Amino acid sequence: MAHNINWSFITQIGGGPSLSLSEILTVGAYDVINVEIDAATAATPTVEKAVEVQPSASGKVQLLVITANVYHADLSCRGGGLPAPPTPPPSFKLKAPLVLVGAEVLDALKLSQQNLTFSHKLTQKVTLTIIVGRDV
Repeated sequence: MAHNINWSFITQIGGGPSLSLSEILTVGAYDVINVEIDAATAATPTVEKAVEVQPSASGKVQLLVITANVYHADLSCRGGGLPAPPTPPPSFKLKAPLVLVGAEVLDALKLSQQNLTFSHKLTQKVTLTIIVGRDV
């Protein structure tokens, strides 16, 4: 069963231009994933957690939205699971919500894999909400 995801983006620059985009993205399935990652401690200064974002091989994600209760340079995300491969994909700092649309963009950034791994060094618990729109 197909699902329509209505997305929009609006930006307004004071004294400058504004841009408004919106589109309906049709996907075969969507998932809303809530994730809690424990706080870092002296014994575990870096906390990592792998999250399955699609049930099968990569290349099917068309939309990825990641929001968190806290954004920080010490909170990051990369494609792939644990343990990290010898040459892991690049990681991205989550200093703001992340919204990506388009399978090609997600593939290029290595974020369309079956798993995403989050890591942080924060002394507080991190709560993430991940929305994935994908083909089946």
